Amino acid sequence: MSINNATPAMWDAAARAAREMYHNKFEGTELQMPSVEYTLDDTLTETFGPLDEPKPVDFKAAQGIEKPRLDLIPLNALTYIALGLQEGARKYGSASWRDVPSVDLAQYVAATMRHLMAYADGEDTDPESGNPHLAHAMASLAIMVDLIENGNGADTRPAVAGCGPQTVAKYTRTTK
Repeated sequence: MSINNATPAMWDAAARAAREMYHNKFEGTELQMPSVEYTLDDTLTETFGPLDEPKPVDFKAAQGIEKPRLDLIPLNALTYIALGLQEGARKYGSASWRDVPSVDLAQYVAATMRHLMAYADGEDTDPESGNPHLAHAMASLAIMVDLIENGNGADTRPAVAGCGPQTVAKYTRTTK
């Protein structure tokens, strides 16, 4: 009889004999033999004790590379930005701000503030587009970031910074 003709019962018997013969022989030594069970349905189960799930390796972290965690951006926020940009694309063309060599960032600051003021005043939806005011404000901020990062945003803020943060601090009161 060849090994190819062995039945599952024969494999079970051979496994039991090997287990009885060798398993206890290696116990307590560096060469421990795991118990191996052959079942009648020809499946092999190796029993090494509880198997720990392998921990994923973050190769970039191992090299000291830390990229921004884009997975932390709430998807509903991305949807709002997309709604605002979609309305801009409808009116002016897709990414039209990139077609201009120098764009005054102040116009986007003003647009952002108008939408935030409307929202703060209790108006959730922009009457012209039907989109949330916050969507337009977020889209304006996203465009500003794109202009700044691509180097075609014209910074027309006053050369000398104002005292806005100091004024807020001056009138901030603690309640305790």
